[in-house]
Amino acid sequence: MGTFQAIFRAGGFKSYQLTLVVVNGVMKALLGRGLSFAGNAALTRTMSILTGPIGWAITGIWTAVDIAGPAYRVTIPAVIQVAVLRQKYLYEDATKDVEIA
Repeated sequence: MGTFQAIFRAGGFKSYQLTLVVVNGVMKALLGRGLSFAGNAALTRTMSILTGPIGWAITGIWTAVDIAGPAYRVTIPAVIQVAVLRQKYLYEDATKDVEIA
């Protein structure tokens, strides 16, 4: 999400144009007509809010919730355990090759 926000802001006005073209194309394919002028204005305003500071705050909160979720409570300790086992294996393998003189 953060990458999308950065790319969207870097694109400037072209990002808004592309958004409107895509959304109107999809609406035309689904409903037979695009968004109204007010709909386009609301869409661009929403995109500016979501890519601004409010969007960054929402992204930060969303990331914090994802990291605190149950999948990360299991995944992160498992990854750390695998890393420790790999380092232990590599250390033991390296010490076997060294002869004690």
